[in-house]
Order: sequence, then structure tokens, then C-alpha cells
Amino acid sequence: MEHIVCALELTSSGVKMAVGYTYEKKVYILHSLESIRSKLIYNQIPDTSEMVASIRELVKSAQDTLKMDFDSCVLVMPSSNMKVVQKHQTVSTTDMHSEIKVFDGSNLVSMMRKDCRNAFLESNLEVLDIVPISWVDDKNKTYRYFPKGTISSELSLNGDCEMIDKLTFESLTKVVEDAGLSIDKTISGANATVKLISSHSDSPQEFIMVDFGAKTTTFSLCYDHRLLSSFCINYGSEDIDEELMREFKIDKSVAKYYKLTYGLSKDPDFEFKTKEGISLSEISKVIRNSLNRLYTGLEKYISTLDVSTPSSIMLVGGGSSLLGFSEDVKDRFRINVYSYSPLYLGARSRQYLNLVSAIKYYSEYELKTSSKRPSDLTLTRVSSSSDELHIKVKNVSDLGDEKL
Repeated sequence: MEHIVCALELTSSGVKMAVGYTYEKKVYILHSLESIRSKLIYNQIPDTSEMVASIRELVKSAQDTLKMDFDSCVLVMPSSNMKVVQKHQTVSTTDMHSEIKVFDGSNLVSMMRKDCRNAFLESNLEVLDIVPISWVDDKNKTYRYFPKGTISSELSLNGDCEMIDKLTFESLTKVVEDAGLSIDKTISGANATVKLISSHSDSPQEFIMVDFGAKTTTFSLCYDHRLLSSFCINYGSEDIDEELMREFKIDKSVAKYYKLTYGLSKDPDFEFKTKEGISLSEISKVIRNSLNRLYTGLEKYISTLDVSTPSSIMLVGGGSSLLGFSEDVKDRFRINVYSYSPLYLGARSRQYLNLVSAIKYYSEYELKTSSKRPSDLTLTRVSSSSDELHIKVKNVSDLGDEKL
């Protein structure tokens, strides 16, 4: 069994947490829960103390249920208007025998992160994640996965640098730390989900992912296991509830029931109306009119792409379970439409998809930093008479190659 991972996500519907691990490339969820005590509003935290309380509430629930302590987490960050830039870096390997070590890969990632941060310093962007695309040795041989142990005097990395608004990044990480959790890694929910979907052999090579959430919807262009761009609109499934409430003068619980039960259903052959005297076609009309905001946003996003329109749309997120939604999208855009739900033990609900994806992504991420790595580690290059490279290491009692 792999290391158990605690994943946390702050969303417009509430705070979500999942605890799980991967085994033979499958995700097993031990515990999952959502607190609606505090929510993001347009990616901002309206009440910091309430958000801290929500996180602590979820941590306590997980600890009480699993009889385990959790003091760190993988933080799933919103992908709204995320900027993705491809970068290239090269370093000389540090081993005296030119064997590629984890340190070399970590060094490359750190250099790439610093380069991206400096390049976009005036844009108020913060680096969310460095996603490796390929590794290249000194013979120009390309590797999809980190080539640990390969003999090479140099190592190059082609990677995607993902960046989001700096204030959003800082406020979300701070509130998690204020709740008593250290952050093992920040992850884009969209990127992790793209990786999970693409891991299936029957997934399309290129698609637009539509993450239909409670208050926001994120559109992402995906190609060959990569997230190329992402854009968010302030529209979600809860907006449908509000439209139904206004149109039929009903309360929120009834509106939500209509949405979840009837969705975009057509009238049956026999006469049927709800106890409020509303037909299914009337409900469907209001929902479809509301969805026009999502469709308009998707059309605008597609128009900004530098590539031809992808042949497929992948629907994810809790809102995508709306009855008749996938058929409606297909009729509107005339391309293949797929709906994806996590099929892993412990969390089959679409609302936990980003967390399930994050656990798998982090478990398989090639360059983890050990929590025991000494903070005052120093490396010094010393040239020997045979021109071999030697390393002086200070405080190495806990230092070793981290697990890939």
C-alpha cells in the first residue's frame, strides 16, 4: 500500500476532504466528507475564522473515524483563469558517476519554478505547480517518466508551469496553515482530473473538459495527458435553483428537488404535473434557458483557442449529473460528449472527483520532498584530479533518495 494522502479542497459549495491511497494504480478512499459551513465566493474567503473552523471540523472527523493523526495535506486549488506556460531547463547531474538522482530532478523543478515566478513577477501570479512533460538525457533520449539511475552528465526537463492569481494562492494556503495543516503540495484540480481521465485507455486524446460546479464552471483544453489552458465563469448548478425559485415562486429545497429529480425531462405520454401544478416541460424550459449562460461561456472559450475545435467534450463535476445534460450539450455543439465519474472504492460521487484525482496525482508525482530532508542541507562541487564530481553533504543522517 502506498503512503496515505489527505487531500483538501476549498470550493464554492463548501470545504471537502478525502483521505486515501493508491494501490496498483487504483485509488482507494478511506474517508470523505464535505462541510458547507464556509464556502468560497468568487475564489475569495468571506470569513477566515469560519473557513478555519470548517477545515478543523473535517480534520477532526477524519482523525476520529480513522484513528489517525493528520498534520499535513495536499491542497487542491481552483483552476480559474490559470495560466499555463511551457518551460525548459537543463542542469549538470551531481553524482560522481553521473547517475541521475532525485536531487537532480528536484533541482530542475526548483529552477523552473523560480524562473516562472521571476518572469511573471509583475503579473501578480504565483506558481501553483510544475508538471513534467518529458525528461531528456545528454544523448537526447527522451523519457516520459523520471529516469532515475540513468547515466547522464546532464538532465533536461520540459514542463508546464501552472500559475494562478497570487492573492488567491496566498489567502488559500494561509487559511489552511492557520487551521494547523502544513501543505505537502499545491495541485490544480483541473490538471489532476485531466491526468486521471487520460489514464484510461479509452479516453480521447484531445477534449475540452467542462467542470460544472455549484457556483462556477471551469473549461479546460486537454491534449495528450496535458492541460493546455483553463478558463472559469461565475455560473454553476446552484444558479439553476435560483432560476426555478424565481420562475415558479417556490423555495430552495423544492427547486433543488425539481432540478435533481426531473432535470431536462420531457413530458410523459400521460398527463403529469407536480403538486405545485408545474409540468416537466416547464421545468425543463427554465433549466435549459439557465444553461444558456454555460453554453455561451463555452462558445466564447472555444473561440479563443488557437487550435481547431476538439472532437470531444468531457463533462465532470457535481452539476454534470443533471438529467439530460449530456444529451443537451451534444445537441448544442454537435460533437462527442462524455460524462466522467470516479469509479474508485470509497468515493464514486462526482463532487469528490478533484480530490480523488489529486490523491492519485500526488501519489504518482515523481519528485516528492521528504519531510525529514534537513533544512540546512548544502551541496558543494569539488573537482578531483580525475575530473570526477564529488559532493560534500552536511547533515545527511536522514537524507536518502525519496521514493519516486
